[in-house]
Amino acid sequence: MNIINTSYDWNGSLVKRAKTTRIILHHAAAIKCTAQDIHRWHLNNGWTGIGYHFFINKQGKIYSGRPENVVGAHAGNNNLDSIGVCFEGNFEKEQMTNEQIKSGKELVSYLKGKYNIIVVQKHKDVNATACPGKNFKFSEIAYANPTKQAEKYKPSVLDFQKAAKADGYSFSKYGLDGLWGSECESIAIKATLYKGKKKNKSLIRLVQRFLCVDVDGIFGAKTKTAVLNFQTQNKLVADGIVGINTYKKILGVN
Repeated sequence: MNIINTSYDWNGSLVKRAKTTRIILHHAAAIKCTAQDIHRWHLNNGWTGIGYHFFINKQGKIYSGRPENVVGAHAGNNNLDSIGVCFEGNFEKEQMTNEQIKSGKELVSYLKGKYNIIVVQKHKDVNATACPGKNFKFSEIAYANPTKQAEKYKPSVLDFQKAAKADGYSFSKYGLDGLWGSECESIAIKATLYKGKKKNKSLIRLVQRFLCVDVDGIFGAKTKTAVLNFQTQNKLVADGIVGINTYKKILGVN
């Protein structure tokens, strides 16, 4: 992956970002533009300069924007902990190029690995806007490269049954048979997992291992965020709660 370093004349000082926990994806809302065009537009807004940290044009070339380690100006009230990536185009009206999608996958994967980021969002997830547009290939870019750990560990119904038993749930005479039936349905409803849940530590660990977060049996903020991302990616109700539908999707149960 090649990032083209671009020089800008800044109108004022830039503030170093204290933490980096997420990536927010945008479109330029302009069918044709450059990183320097955006810099000029943002200066005209009275800003320090280009608010995005990266810009990807239709040829798939990646340009640096605002320095990667400083606070951006790309998503109101959501800049202090985020990296902003903008793509040339208006994806309410047009389609992304294959080159853009490829470069977007590479850049997002690189940033996720560098900063240990779990959360990737659309601009419209955090502000009242249509950005990055209805034709933006969000899932393809944001979730392009699941980690090797997630690819390696896919829990089975039997794994679920064993974890549930360790958490104190009982099974009938048929025992742990690896089959999803009425008993598993009942347990999945009773063993709902959510932030702050202190019981069901074995089931929490099963979910954490699958989602590649710290396997500590504590349903904290990182686990909730990973659940939210998984639910969004799989078109489930994104509430950060592991209920029966999320359990079934994790286990591959129809």
